[in-house]
Amino acid sequence: MPIPLLYIKQMHTTMDKTERSLYYDNNSLSLFVKFNTIENVKSISKQIDVPINDEAFMRDRLLTVDRLMGYMIMPRTDSSFVSLAKYFHDIKVQECPSKAAFTKRRALLPYSLFREELREQVKTIYTHRDDLKLWHGHLLFAIDGTVYSLPNTEKNREVFLKGRKVGNQQKALARGVVMGDCLNDFVWDAKLESYDNNEIKMGVDCLRGIPEVIHKMHPVCLMDRLYCAYPIINTLIENKIDFVIRVKKGFNEKVDAFLVSSKKEEIVRIAPRRDAIYRMKTQFGIDGRNEISVRLVRMDGGVVVMTSLTDMSLDDLMEVTGSDHPEDVYKWRWRIEILIGFLKNSEMIEIFSGIKPDNIRQDFFCRTILYNLLTETIISAAKMRRQSEVLKRNDTSKYRLVVDKNVALGLLCDRLPQILNAKGEYVKEYITVLKLMGRTMIPVIPGRSVPRLFRKVKHSGKYITLTNYKKAI
Repeated sequence: MPIPLLYIKQMHTTMDKTERSLYYDNNSLSLFVKFNTIENVKSISKQIDVPINDEAFMRDRLLTVDRLMGYMIMPRTDSSFVSLAKYFHDIKVQECPSKAAFTKRRALLPYSLFREELREQVKTIYTHRDDLKLWHGHLLFAIDGTVYSLPNTEKNREVFLKGRKVGNQQKALARGVVMGDCLNDFVWDAKLESYDNNEIKMGVDCLRGIPEVIHKMHPVCLMDRLYCAYPIINTLIENKIDFVIRVKKGFNEKVDAFLVSSKKEEIVRIAPRRDAIYRMKTQFGIDGRNEISVRLVRMDGGVVVMTSLTDMSLDDLMEVTGSDHPEDVYKWRWRIEILIGFLKNSEMIEIFSGIKPDNIRQDFFCRTILYNLLTETIISAAKMRRQSEVLKRNDTSKYRLVVDKNVALGLLCDRLPQILNAKGEYVKEYITVLKLMGRTMIPVIPGRSVPRLFRKVKHSGKYITLTNYKKAI
């Protein structure tokens, strides 16, 4: 995806040789340039057959498409009006729109457009990046779900709970899944649905939407035992995607026999029962009557997984090439847990800029888009630092160094308005961000771990939404 010639001419004279090499070698900045243009919005709306009002964005308004979308992907830390005022100050616009004007303008963009924007972003990344990490020639990705706390309004309870009670009181909750790359740390797709929705059904929907550019890289799906289900397995096989899924007791008689045995591995043929075949046909539209050949493997710690990688050696399954220390492939599934935790705790995905269901879904997909922009920027920052260390012969660290993601998020968001509204000298802010991120490196110490804490999550009152000024005062 080429970067506009105007920006290249303006940057050429202000960048040194190392910066210029980085700038031309990858297309990370082009993600920012393309993201929030009216042409891109129109193109995506045609693809998903969801028309937008062209005339509404042709008039001279404060909230143009580029400003509107640029503001919407920013994490929320203040009230809407305060964050709007700060955003317009950062892009050097003296006037500031009201919260009401922002609410009206965002209503012109359907939330489905933002999900498609995420998918287009993923296609761009995997088309142009030539430094993607692979495991024995495969991409490793995972799917996992979680529960999200929403503004506790009557409309949200109606849409997302559908009359279902949560504990002693009704609190607005939603269920969602995230599909992401475990080695390269990108979000591929995500869904946010009602609380009573089935994670397996959402996972099937995400799997069916994997773009062709990723299929060419031979992806392998890693899943927890919740997704040890015939609809998931059949969908993976139909789409020619290999998998490594942790098995659960009671899934299949042959699997149960392997669990209680002392065997290290075994290839078995499994088939669903009649009731499972009927559910797959009626709920998922899948004809799952055929037998499936899978390989059962006992991994580190006694964890038993089921995989379609029947020809790969056991040694390859138990070791990840390029890691700091040998570990089995299934352990990389934990990266999706870390990704979701970052979305919740660092990007504050559960703090929304509006209380309507469509506003919530817009913000949800905007946070996933921001996550990919952050990952892309971190990769470029690390590359710039490595180039400078090679030139200065200054790479003397004992451990492998990585960019501190939490600090990087703060640095990116601080200059994101200028980058997204790139006008001449503002493009220079991108290089400044890369240099600053390169100074926030932290060591990765092999074998270091933190015990997992299990605690009861209290969804009642996790975030208090003040719906009017009387309550706020």
